[in-house]
Amino acid sequence: MRSLTVLGIESSCDDTAAGVVRAPQAGPAAILSNVVMGQAALHAAFGGVVPEIAARAHAEKLDLAVEAALAQAGVGLGDLDAVAVTAGPGLIGGVLAGVMCAKGISAGAGLPLVGVNHLAGHALTPRLTDGLAFPYLMLLVSGGHCQFLRVAGAEEFTRLGGTIDDAPGEAFDKVARILGLPQPGGPAVEAEAARGDPRRFALPRPLLDRPGCDLSFSGLKTAVLRARDRLVAAQGGITRADRADLCAGFQAAVVDVLAEKSRRALAVALAARGPVTLWARDGADVMAAARENPARLPGVTFPDALAVTGDAAALSAPVVLLAVPMQALGGVLRVHGARLDGRALVACCKGIDLEGLRGPSALIADACPSATVAVLTGPGFAADIAAGLPTALTLACADAAAGARLQGVLAAPALRPYRTTDVVGAELGGALKNVVALAAGIVTGAGLGESARAATITRGHAETVRLALSLGARAETLAGLSGLGDLVLTATSARSRNFAHGAALGAGRAPPPGVTVEGVATAAATRDLAARRGVEMPLACAVADICAGRLSVSEAIAAVFNRPLKEE
Repeated sequence: MRSLTVLGIESSCDDTAAGVVRAPQAGPAAILSNVVMGQAALHAAFGGVVPEIAARAHAEKLDLAVEAALAQAGVGLGDLDAVAVTAGPGLIGGVLAGVMCAKGISAGAGLPLVGVNHLAGHALTPRLTDGLAFPYLMLLVSGGHCQFLRVAGAEEFTRLGGTIDDAPGEAFDKVARILGLPQPGGPAVEAEAARGDPRRFALPRPLLDRPGCDLSFSGLKTAVLRARDRLVAAQGGITRADRADLCAGFQAAVVDVLAEKSRRALAVALAARGPVTLWARDGADVMAAARENPARLPGVTFPDALAVTGDAAALSAPVVLLAVPMQALGGVLRVHGARLDGRALVACCKGIDLEGLRGPSALIADACPSATVAVLTGPGFAADIAAGLPTALTLACADAAAGARLQGVLAAPALRPYRTTDVVGAELGGALKNVVALAAGIVTGAGLGESARAATITRGHAETVRLALSLGARAETLAGLSGLGDLVLTATSARSRNFAHGAALGAGRAPPPGVTVEGVATAAATRDLAARRGVEMPLACAVADICAGRLSVSEAIAAVFNRPLKEE
């Protein structure tokens, strides 16, 4: 196929534009010319674009823009293979002016005429300018349009959400008018915002309290209007500082909304992309045939995009979630560390290794020194996540940029990971909450009452914080999802394996067989780690002694309550 040279014409709003693009037989297309004739000065006095003025200006400038584009590209009408023109959406008068110009050139030169959807043109432009491969996710912000698109092909667009009233550009123009700033409003508001304090006015972040990717900025614009009116009523007008602060607050609110909605759109797009491979150390054939894990998660059907294998070659994926028990992680790394090295490895286990008294990230870093190491932890039962129930977790990664990339990969419509760089705090919160859950279960099983359970959870959390801080963790991490959040779930729910194990011990029953209870080994490791660090942890030590059979429940309770009185 020979190369194609196309003249493009755009007149959907207030810019008259023409350009020439050449697509060779192989390789990326080239932009040979790009001529834009703006109309900002014509509309400035009216506080926005006036459609009738725009249409007349297009009619006057289109021929000039086309002539300039052809001259800049060094081509004539005889060198063209087609004419393309914006056919909508846009201001109807402007669109008609462009279409009539293009039709005249097409008819006179005997060239094919191609009508182009204005928004599709925007969505496909990164292919031309940056060589972006399909599929990709786009936030399209153009005049009166704002939407999230998944672009899978030249004519394959999936709209994930968009504005339901004012688009950001419209809101900027209206806020500029409200505050007496010139048009176009975007540059004027941005210039004022650079001098302002975005925290002074508490402006809303519309629709962030609702799921999905839709946008709304009309209410935000109204909030600016009301804030201005309150200032006028109180002081007779607004100062330059007031104007700058309102602009800064408005712009910050728009950015916050677009950033959060972009994260949601990315999560939706990633959740639908697949495929995911589950590598099973054993039982892969059974799970592949049953399309579920009958031993660990019966009744939860695997999604179609999930493949199951026992072939360790699956560990060569760029991102690997290591969801093996903590005490088995070291063995997996010794066997497969070389294959896993250099990849993004996310530990999903909670505990402290009995051999080296270290968390999962340290084990992974030793075995795979070139890997990006992260920890996914927090309050999430596997059954809830598999059922698509809303869950928030902590994603800890010392490399903030890598953590942000992994956050985008792991997020899903019902799974929201929050980032932190405090890996130690996230790990210890997830590990020690299992020990506290064992203690809460023991107290409950022994019939000691709700008050005793509350005291156990509270004092257990205090012990967790003491040990974590001694190892360099941040206190706020232990107050977040990976600390207090996970503790609330695990130490209060009968569905918690650690709580159920402790309840059986407290009631004098044999715990259920064949159930992974990470807290038992973690309690023993915590006892040794606390002694090494010189941190007092009487509750964790009592749990370790009960699980090891060194103390009975009654003896452990007496030992804890007979300790000297002290400040909290």
